[in-house]
Amino acid sequence: MKRTTYWISFQLLMAGVFASAASADFTLGTWDLSAGVGLGAQLTNIRKSSAKWVEYRDFRNSALANAYLNAERASYRLNLEATRIGLDDQEYVLSGGRYGSFQYDIFYNSIIHNLSFNALTFYSNPGSDTLNWGAGVSPTASTTWPSRFDYSVKQKNFGANASYFSEGPIFYSIGVEQSKPGGIRPVGVSLTTPGGPGLELPEPIDQKNNTVAMEVGYKQANWTTSLDGSFSRFTNFVPFVEFRNPSFTATTPTEKLSVPPSNDYWKIGGKAAWNPIGLNSSFLVRASYAKLTNEQNLFETIADGTGNTGDPVAVPALTNAFSGDLQYGTASAALTSEPVQDLETKLYYNFSRKWNQNTSITFTGATPDENVTNELFSYYKHDLGIDVDYPLPAKTKLGLGYEYMNVHRHRIDAIATRDHVYYAELRNSEADFVAAKVKYQRLNRSSDAGYTEGGLEGDFRILYYLRRFDVTNKGQDKVSAALDFTLMDNVGLGLEYTYRLNDYYQTIFGRNKDRSNEVYADLSYQVPSFGRFTIFTDYEVTKYESSARRYNPGIDPAPSTPPDANNYNWGAGIENRTWGWGLEAELPIVENKVDFGAGWQQYRGKGNTEFGVQSLGAAPAYAAAPIGNFDNYLRNTLRARARYAITESFTATLGYLYELFKYEDISFDAYTLTPGTNTLTGAFSDYDYTGHLGYLVAEVRF
Repeated sequence: MKRTTYWISFQLLMAGVFASAASADFTLGTWDLSAGVGLGAQLTNIRKSSAKWVEYRDFRNSALANAYLNAERASYRLNLEATRIGLDDQEYVLSGGRYGSFQYDIFYNSIIHNLSFNALTFYSNPGSDTLNWGAGVSPTASTTWPSRFDYSVKQKNFGANASYFSEGPIFYSIGVEQSKPGGIRPVGVSLTTPGGPGLELPEPIDQKNNTVAMEVGYKQANWTTSLDGSFSRFTNFVPFVEFRNPSFTATTPTEKLSVPPSNDYWKIGGKAAWNPIGLNSSFLVRASYAKLTNEQNLFETIADGTGNTGDPVAVPALTNAFSGDLQYGTASAALTSEPVQDLETKLYYNFSRKWNQNTSITFTGATPDENVTNELFSYYKHDLGIDVDYPLPAKTKLGLGYEYMNVHRHRIDAIATRDHVYYAELRNSEADFVAAKVKYQRLNRSSDAGYTEGGLEGDFRILYYLRRFDVTNKGQDKVSAALDFTLMDNVGLGLEYTYRLNDYYQTIFGRNKDRSNEVYADLSYQVPSFGRFTIFTDYEVTKYESSARRYNPGIDPAPSTPPDANNYNWGAGIENRTWGWGLEAELPIVENKVDFGAGWQQYRGKGNTEFGVQSLGAAPAYAAAPIGNFDNYLRNTLRARARYAITESFTATLGYLYELFKYEDISFDAYTLTPGTNTLTGAFSDYDYTGHLGYLVAEVRF
């Protein structure tokens, strides 16, 4: 504690020394310069170690340092900015150029993603690509596990961009970037085949992605055209993770975990824009083609599913070499115009396609009829529409629109879908004290399956009744309204309401319906010569209704099949309620000298699930009890900041952050590292925290 206190005192002392010699700005030769340096420290206190508290931010006890430099000479400029120097979320940007001619920037930043802290595993070397355990360690007894570690990934990004856009007809740009993530993240595997117990593995992350992008174009008075291209190479330095399987007696690692393979991605495209003289319209077209390729050797062993004896056996695949080849094409056009006075229109069309040229892999069964071949997903999509805006009397504007989307995909349960979307919107600002907006939107979706009545046999007959909500027949109604009041010169009130209903009207098994209601309000009050206050609140209710069938293999899955203890229809209703409120205040206590800001926010979520089971005349084989703790959470946040301008060039800022987060969900009830046959390591289990952060920064401006 003393070392930290001494460090803060030293930072403030140095900032004071700088301030005593500082002026508002200065010159260096023919350059006009302005600069600033901020030095300080942050202190944190947390009730327990939680990755959620610092999921994307570095809040450790540390010094704080920021700096900037701005330089100008005639039409040239140079800017340097460095924030949170030395921390895991630091960033540096150097930019410059000549106004109206060229510009450039060079950057570096780091991004952290903390997933879980203090995880525990029976493997002696988490973070390695070859996982094993030593003598005296039992995978089924967590008291013997030797290794504590963190699930955390840190990514470093480097790059540079340059553009040339002089008054001549030619312009071009080029950019390069490298991203390097590294760390450990959790991944789940099945230990025997088929199914069987599960295991959380610490997957090592050691990757690199290099990207270069270029564009060159030509412009004239009323039209512009350009070509662009990019190339990206992703390298995974961990081609696979080899691990010893605790379900078998083998003493050497023989199982292999698939990880993202190294790949190459390139893309070329072009666009053109035309503004016909005298026609009050603009036309834009764009097209692109991209390709993603990789090579991967298939693993030669998998678990044989015989329990705790024997070693993994050879994979019965007809080929052990996989070549990835995905290709994407897009084309689009848009015409924006005003064909008659005050009538604004937009016509647009978009096309996209995915070609899947991946290797088709067939795994052999006991008979040719039992062979299994992977499906190669591909699709193409047409999307076209029109938007119209027209002014009406009383400062009212009417917006109308229609969109049609047709998607064809390689997917047996929905080979094609057709969407028709209509909307109407009214906006009015007749009264000086209020602006109003209301919008209604209707979606009609029809879906075609890739099979016909009588074309499915056995257990596959469930597809006659089962529909996935993302691609099935659907009707959607959506209504939104907003009012913005200016009650007085210094008082503003905003109100918003949104309602959405999705009806999957032909679904027997699957999601049948969902609806949501959301209300938002905010009130702002400006007190002359004192400060500004804002309060807001938000409330949303979402309900999902679904139906399903439990049946044994070989039993007709039709919903009309007579029920028994193992074969019956059932349904679930899920309700999620979220609400939040907050208060913000900005107070200039002493004008241009002392100001204060503070804010409080609270968000809550409450979910529950109810189940209904078809009347059986007997108890079902699987009980369906209501779930009360379903994605429940509470987050409280308090922020406060006081800023004191000691001189024109020297300021000190004192800040405080408080956060409380609690999470409850049935998936974490009675959480243990080794529940039953599944082996967990603690991933995502450290949600709850109460955190305090204080910081003090002194900034000097030159």
